[in-house]
Amino acid sequence: MIFGRRKERLIEGGPYELEDRMGDARLFRSVERNEKMLRELFDGDNSMIFRRFGEKREFLLLLVDGMIDNLNVNQSVVLPLEEAQRQGCCPSDIDGIADKVLAVNDVKHVTKVSDMIDSLLYGDTLLIMDGYSSALVLSTKGFVRRGLTSSENEKGAAGPQEAFTEAFMTNLSLIRRKLRTPDLKFSFRKLGTVTRTNVVVCYLRGVTDEGLLEEVERRLATVHLNGILDSNYIAEMICDTPRSPFRTVGSTERPDVVVSKLLEGRIALIVDGSPTVVTLPHLFMEYFQSQNDYYSGYWFSTFTRLLRYLGFIIAISAPALYTAVLNFHPDMLPATMLVTIAQARNGILIPTVAELAFMLVALCILQEAGVRAPPAIGSPLSIVGGLILGQAAVDAKLVSAPVIIVVAVWAVTNMMLPNLRGPVMLCTALLLGLSGALGLYGYSLGVSAIALHVSTMESFGVPYASYIMPYSFRELRDGLIRANWRSMSRGPLFGIRGGEK
Repeated sequence: MIFGRRKERLIEGGPYELEDRMGDARLFRSVERNEKMLRELFDGDNSMIFRRFGEKREFLLLLVDGMIDNLNVNQSVVLPLEEAQRQGCCPSDIDGIADKVLAVNDVKHVTKVSDMIDSLLYGDTLLIMDGYSSALVLSTKGFVRRGLTSSENEKGAAGPQEAFTEAFMTNLSLIRRKLRTPDLKFSFRKLGTVTRTNVVVCYLRGVTDEGLLEEVERRLATVHLNGILDSNYIAEMICDTPRSPFRTVGSTERPDVVVSKLLEGRIALIVDGSPTVVTLPHLFMEYFQSQNDYYSGYWFSTFTRLLRYLGFIIAISAPALYTAVLNFHPDMLPATMLVTIAQARNGILIPTVAELAFMLVALCILQEAGVRAPPAIGSPLSIVGGLILGQAAVDAKLVSAPVIIVVAVWAVTNMMLPNLRGPVMLCTALLLGLSGALGLYGYSLGVSAIALHVSTMESFGVPYASYIMPYSFRELRDGLIRANWRSMSRGPLFGIRGGEK
């Protein structure tokens, strides 16, 4: 009995940890018995290939069709073994075969069955030798990978254009190429009881705070999911405030962004199969930063960054302020403007709050339709649909022309901050509701609530609002503004605070 009491659970399968299903089980010493056991384990899986060969000593080759390089397996494994046996120089021990016969760069001698199966299902080849209860895991991966392209969601006018892909090791190499130092560390682990997804904790030794690293390791140990298919699965599990619309864990598709954050003392989480890398801690001010800021002149970069802050304020405030002033404080408007708005609203029966709510919801629906539609019709759908819907609503006296202008301003400023799109929608709805009920007092109450919420949040022990209200020039120079490189260092930002809780 190879698996003892756990054999029945192994054959039946189920959403158990691989180690829990197999324990410390090892192979038989007989190739025939090993093949029978493994065929029973993978019963019903026609992609699993078993090949027995050898004259004086028998070998069993196990591989997954479509995930290995067949030519590499034949030339580097099968042919060398057969040739060594014909010439009578084949070593009698498994380690000698690994060192002297096989023409594979990465060969591991594995004793636990769970480790063998884990590597096999990731594209490696399993070589079992008669007379041994261990096996060789050969790196012969050959599955199809997407080539390097530019990021669709983080396009840049200057600087590097390459983006991460779904290929795990390719993403690591993109980081390694930019950080050629032995202090760059990759710590591997597997998450997901069924998917067994590779997750890497990437950091710079001597730059990243040890307390921050320990906190990340502790939170990753609490992640218990059946499957990890994207980095957002982990981001939601380890963030500080999962119920907040503002994310305390960052994400990016660009290697240069990850490298710049590593140089600042942050940590990156790379998930196999995901082109998005998680970075942490993540602060509120990072919503308004762009990697293009560091590839352009600092005066222009400071101006565009301040525009993003202004765009956020306008996006969450424009509908609410229009409602509050028009319904509760019309005396704040010039008489000419008030008469113009009154004429535009002539014949419209629904209140201003309902007008804005209707148009905002319609615009959000058009945006979602544009995102989900095929690229060829996505953008035209959003633009033409918005124009036709707006003009038709004005002609039908459902909404007024000033409301169309306010919603258009909201849409444009919202597009300035794509990563803040969700929080902006929620903040807009909150402020619009309070302003429609209480006027400017409600608007002030809503803004205070948002500011209080942001100021009390933390991201892995770091205050979320850091560098927005700087207490020194060091925090000012890359917070609200982007200082020149002579006065700005991309060194550690967090220091000991990174590990505090």
